[in-house]
Amino acid sequence: MASLEKWLWRWHRVQAMNGPEIFGHLRRHWWQMTGRHTFQTRLDAASKAGWEASRLSIPLPHPAEAPEKLKSEIRSEARRLESGKWRAFGHLPIQVDDPPRWQSDYFVGVDLQTDKPARRLNHRALPQGADIKLVWELSRWSPLVTLAQAAFINEDLKAARTCVRWLADWDLRNPAFSGWNWTSALEAGIRLIQFVVIDQLLSALCCDGDQGTGEKRELALDLGRLRGSLLPRHAWMAWRLRSFGTSANNHLLGELAGLILAVVRWPVLAGFSAPLEQLHRLWEVEVLRQFAPDGGNREQALNYQLFAWEFCWLTQQALSRAGVAVSDSVVQRLQGAAGFFAAVWKPGGWDYGDSDSAWVVPFCLPGADAAESWCQWFRCPEESPAINYWCHPAVASTPKGLGFATNASKPLCAGSGWRLFADSGIAYLETGPWFLRWDLSPLGYLRTASHGHLDALHLSIWVEGRPLVIDPGTGAYYGDPRLRAHLASWEAHNGPLPFVSPPPRRLGPFLWADHHAVPRLVEATPELLMAELHHPQGVARRSVRVAGNRVEVTDSYAVKTSGENSDFRVGWQFPPGSSLEQTSERAYRLQSGGCELLIEASAAWSQSSAANPSRLFPGHPAAGDLRGVCSSRFREARFGPTLELFGEGEKPCVFETSFLVSPALLA
Repeated sequence: MASLEKWLWRWHRVQAMNGPEIFGHLRRHWWQMTGRHTFQTRLDAASKAGWEASRLSIPLPHPAEAPEKLKSEIRSEARRLESGKWRAFGHLPIQVDDPPRWQSDYFVGVDLQTDKPARRLNHRALPQGADIKLVWELSRWSPLVTLAQAAFINEDLKAARTCVRWLADWDLRNPAFSGWNWTSALEAGIRLIQFVVIDQLLSALCCDGDQGTGEKRELALDLGRLRGSLLPRHAWMAWRLRSFGTSANNHLLGELAGLILAVVRWPVLAGFSAPLEQLHRLWEVEVLRQFAPDGGNREQALNYQLFAWEFCWLTQQALSRAGVAVSDSVVQRLQGAAGFFAAVWKPGGWDYGDSDSAWVVPFCLPGADAAESWCQWFRCPEESPAINYWCHPAVASTPKGLGFATNASKPLCAGSGWRLFADSGIAYLETGPWFLRWDLSPLGYLRTASHGHLDALHLSIWVEGRPLVIDPGTGAYYGDPRLRAHLASWEAHNGPLPFVSPPPRRLGPFLWADHHAVPRLVEATPELLMAELHHPQGVARRSVRVAGNRVEVTDSYAVKTSGENSDFRVGWQFPPGSSLEQTSERAYRLQSGGCELLIEASAAWSQSSAANPSRLFPGHPAAGDLRGVCSSRFREARFGPTLELFGEGEKPCVFETSFLVSPALLA
């Protein structure tokens, strides 16, 4: 059955491609089969040229300028990492070996070590609940970058030795183009970025080997050997197997970023990939494709907004160091992208779309929430001292300044407070105790909409900065397909859902057969916003009104043909750890971390159903009710309370749900 599902997925994936993209995949397969001879020829030539770095790809601060808090915490973090205590995705505790088993999913305890050619491996179907993201996470080398940072700012030679030793072990146990860590060109691009940063930090510590003696001299020699071994094959793969067509997404930005940073530092790598001018040209085109004019990322996945932006930020700095001018349109687009994230992201981790909690380089304080740290830096750099330390030299050398306050959202109506990112379809309102984020967006980017969820008309609500009505999150990519499919579905989101209109078909990981219509804003007054979403059999409408301590949400569904079923459902999801208490037939009290929200459903609703599950979510369920399961961070899943409301659409009634902040909270 698994084999049949694999071939069906591939068949549907080919159906989503056009002729040039199919040809591109055939060419990629040819390179995988025959490229080793050409690679070896160029490697021999490059070995004669040597691997001396020509320039910094990103500016380095001075160690003496590091904040004392950063010095102290990164010293402690280095000792933690050396003892094997890692945090996957910045939050998931795992205990790794010394050196790590680089092809293992430590979360479920499965070692997948293999030397098979990468082209023969299917990373989408691993055994025993393993997920390739956990395997790749080890080899993104973020902990190794942290060790190099500790070595740089604290002159911590123990951390430097561990970093180089683990890199050498990775090099030994991951032969070129074999095993799970060579199944993704994006992973090669990310490792290029991390190696550039590690090389800059350790070369500065060792004075590039020119003046260092003893241990520093030996470190510099070991680092030089690793350059010659790791860099050519990573550059070769990131370029030859780069993403294209409907596979582009943030992957292509990451692959180009890795290549640009590496070629700027080691120009000889252009022989394994492409000239810097060509890489620059492709990168600018892709930035303008993937980020909308209002700054939103067209993948419709909020954490990937930041992830893709980080790739572009690093690329921009590398090009600047190489004396290559970035066009004004790209600079403005990236400023808008940072402004978009700062405007719509809120603490708690309840992002829309696929979110795997990824970041690129660990510039924030160890253990800190990366998204929150970057958001603080966008708004006020001094509030995020670690990022400001690592990135301030780049900002200071940027002629046009920071400009991250750029916000391309437009006010929807004078006096309402609502603002809309019109190209991306995200509306938000911040007033009094409320922050509301309303999804009026398309499903996602390109035909496959890879990272999109069925979240049109979904409304998320924060009160005093605490998430109370949430987006359900992502869970995992491959480890639990059933959970992944549920969290991407209409049922997991709170937009009005008709019983009879078929949703867009999800054909498997990162693949949708079709798109839903784009929601349309039909009314905007100082008191009320109304939007509608056309389904095949009818039209779902939602209006939102905010008045003081009250939010009123009105839903409806109207069929296009008389006599068809017009019943619909609205399901409200609340965060884990909160409690939902029914106080009367149509009234409830939600309590979460000191916040209290009163919920009232109008009498028009034909039925209501509240659930307050207290059980933990099993790691890999084969069956069972998934109602209420949600995931604030990648590879975490818990149950939270839910409230389901059912309406009979043919009745001329007002289907309203009101949320009231407890007066005690406002006192």
